[in-house]
Amino acid sequence: MTRLTWLCACIGLSACIITAETDPVCGDGQREGTEECDDGNNASGDGCTNTCVLEPYCGDGVVDVAEECDDGNNAAGDSCSAACAIEPFCGDGTVDPGEQCDDGDRDPSDGCSATCRTEIKYATTANWSFSTTQAPTVSLLCPVGFDTVAVYSQALAANDAPLGTPLIDLFSCADGGGTIVPVFQGRYRTYVAVTNTAGTVTYATSTSAIVDLTTGNQTFTTKIFTNGGYFQLAWNLIGAASNNALTCTTAPNDGISVVSTDVATPTNFRDDLFTCSGGSGLTAELAEGTYTVSVSAIDNQGLSIGTAATLVNKVIMAPNKVTDLGTVTIPIDGL
Repeated sequence: MTRLTWLCACIGLSACIITAETDPVCGDGQREGTEECDDGNNASGDGCTNTCVLEPYCGDGVVDVAEECDDGNNAAGDSCSAACAIEPFCGDGTVDPGEQCDDGDRDPSDGCSATCRTEIKYATTANWSFSTTQAPTVSLLCPVGFDTVAVYSQALAANDAPLGTPLIDLFSCADGGGTIVPVFQGRYRTYVAVTNTAGTVTYATSTSAIVDLTTGNQTFTTKIFTNGGYFQLAWNLIGAASNNALTCTTAPNDGISVVSTDVATPTNFRDDLFTCSGGSGLTAELAEGTYTVSVSAIDNQGLSIGTAATLVNKVIMAPNKVTDLGTVTIPIDGL
């Protein structure tokens, strides 16, 4: 509807000006006058009625009369459905139909799995021994003053992030092995530490491994090298010409070669080969000393297709210590 307004003013001779004002039109997409909303249509049920009055709807974050919940979205699978009805889900702390348990989270190895199934318990049997790098097959006695071995079992999430604090089982070092108290099924990062009786001084810590206790008992075996240790490193690939980041697929190779050469005795060296896609690795044991380290990507004939800058004066320390070389960049020839 158009309303005519007469405005009269004295402009020399008497004259009148006529102006026109238009009433708001619901559905034109323009919020005007007394309209609470205007979504450009005359349909109700979409948050704005056909008379341009706000109406409650699922997803507005307000629990209205006909709604059981409203979490501010229309997504399902987040405990409140697209129709604003409460969804039973694993991890809500309520044992719903089809669930054996629900402890309020989806963490494994805590008695209730990520799919709300009751977890059973399995155990790791750890075995340890002591040797030198010169005679790795000859077992030595436990070091004097260190008669205890602590076996650490750290529960892991799906992405291998640690969950909570590690479980620790203590054994006599002289036993050479022991079975931990059973733990809830799952994946655990396991290692041992050799300590004094009180646990206040540590002689050495072993390298770790992921032990999968998902379906049964497992064994973890480790050796402590009294006169040596390891290098740890990670790598990435770039084009030697383009300087562009590459993957192990875009830069086809047969692995990563890490050559550690003893500075004092260059004839003593070790060549460790790793899978490129692994992204990182831990060398085999090396006698304590100073080393030059060369890292290369190699083809299926063992020939280098790119070598990183040489790492010099890198030190291996004993007993059984790990020296972190950080991340090296390998430029790939011809790319």
